[in-house]
Amino acid sequence: MPKILMLTTDQAIDRRILLEADALTGDGWEVTILAMPGSGPDPPNVVRIGTNGRVKSLQKEWTILALYRFARRLVSMNGAWAGRARSMVWRHWISPDEFARRLMLPEALRYPADVVVAHDLPILPTAVETAKYHGAKLVYDSHELYCEQEFEPPLQRMWSAVETRTI
Repeated sequence: MPKILMLTTDQAIDRRILLEADALTGDGWEVTILAMPGSGPDPPNVVRIGTNGRVKSLQKEWTILALYRFARRLVSMNGAWAGRARSMVWRHWISPDEFARRLMLPEALRYPADVVVAHDLPILPTAVETAKYHGAKLVYDSHELYCEQEFEPPLQRMWSAVETRTI
């Protein structure tokens, strides 16, 4: 049975990803969805990073994720304050694509695949490395024009550079 590994940085997995996985499973594919830690019940084909233990060398990334999840419970992550805080973290501590790569790549390499699907730009560099490692085909499913979102100009340039480097 051919295998698909879908990668997403979603904590609450986008229903489009789940519907795509269901359709592919119905066509005979074995589908695994690798996602960030989340809450709520997941379908059996969803694997959350960190459930098999955390790599100690990634303490900074796990701390940033824990702080983000804490802040998310207190304030809207779509407001101006949250946007400025996210921008500061991304520009001064760790870029979001590197953050996703460091957290998700070790786990992604454990799942052999014939096709690797990147769901949105933050996970694309990780998907490229994963596909190369497994000798798999790569599919980039961009849910929106990522660089055209309402980011500050420095972040738009950063995302544009990620697109240029990986697409």
